[in-house]
Amino acid sequence: MPAPGLILSVILFLGCSTIGFIILILRRVFVKGELGGSNGGKYASAAVFFLLWVVYVILSGLGTYQIIDLDSYIRANTIPKAPETFSNLFEELEKRLQMGQ
Repeated sequence: MPAPGLILSVILFLGCSTIGFIILILRRVFVKGELGGSNGGKYASAAVFFLLWVVYVILSGLGTYQIIDLDSYIRANTIPKAPETFSNLFEELEKRLQMGQ
């Protein structure tokens, strides 16, 4: 049985890890190391890595609870129009919030 949100989670992981590796490579080229450099560069890198983690956790969580349902779009080979996707997303959020209260 396929896990819900697995495709989205893998895509997010690959994207975030690619961005992370690019940052580390750029720091090695320009700063001559991953951990050194100015305070601004260190804090900027840390902020980007933290932001990547937050984006991954939030979006993969939404995919696991099937609020963002990328799996069915890929399997059905149909891509809905953007207004339909957002209206369905907000309707689903409303429904789940009402069920929880």
